[in-house]
Amino acid sequence: MPYKVIKLDLSTTRTGEIVLEVEHEIKRIIVTRADSESYIHLDHPKNDPIYCSQRLKIEYPCKSIYVTNPAGSGYLELFVQW
Repeated sequence: MPYKVIKLDLSTTRTGEIVLEVEHEIKRIIVTRADSESYIHLDHPKNDPIYCSQRLKIEYPCKSIYVTNPAGSGYLELFVQW
């Protein structure tokens, strides 16, 4: 199963920024690191935000991931399988 590790510096403010788009459906998202307040949106940046906490596991079919976060410290790291 293909996967990607996405690591984002949370010192940069983001509002619905696309971080991954795949041709096939994403099967699983695991938050492996969340040092500051951050949210992901599945399939569209206007969809309800999902608060990221370490070890959060989402199994929901989608094709894209967007991130929203105020400027903070540390990193957000996502392990994504499709």
